[in-house]
Amino acid sequence: VNPGNTELTSILQALAKPQLLEQATAQNISNAVYAVGVLSQQGSLHAISDHVWQQLLGEQQLQKIRPPQNVANTLLGMARMTTCDPPIMSKEFAQYVAGELLSHSAAGLSSWNAQHIADSMWACGMLSVAIPSFSEAVVATAPSWLGGSIALNIIQLAWACGRLRIVSKPLMQQL
Repeated sequence: VNPGNTELTSILQALAKPQLLEQATAQNISNAVYAVGVLSQQGSLHAISDHVWQQLLGEQQLQKIRPPQNVANTLLGMARMTTCDPPIMSKEFAQYVAGELLSHSAAGLSSWNAQHIADSMWACGMLSVAIPSFSEAVVATAPSWLGGSIALNIIQLAWACGRLRIVSKPLMQQL
């Protein structure tokens, strides 16, 4: 049984309270966003106020979400939430969060694996948000992660590059 919108909003509001957010880990936050994204694809949810999302994904929480898996899950959840009808999260807020997460992630991209990179790029394509520093880091670090790619990763990355109009001859030659 899927929770209704009222129950889900109540759960997110409770999680967004300062005393709980202080204790929440990056994984707790990213898993919550990802789970709502999955539920949103089932069509039983309605928009959740950006105020709730701003509490849950405030500046302090975004600073926690640095591990690659958490960044990718957060982005995937937001991409799913913005593409359902009606959107569960506004695309503008999701684009802001993506920009904040990825602009800080670019420097550490060498520790990411192919799935984290492909998932994050796919989410950026869905959100129509290009973060130049992240895209440049993806291209620069491609030799270190492309070897661990599977076909799905390459397809996601190629699709995202096309959608975001990222033209990188060196990256395309490596793909």
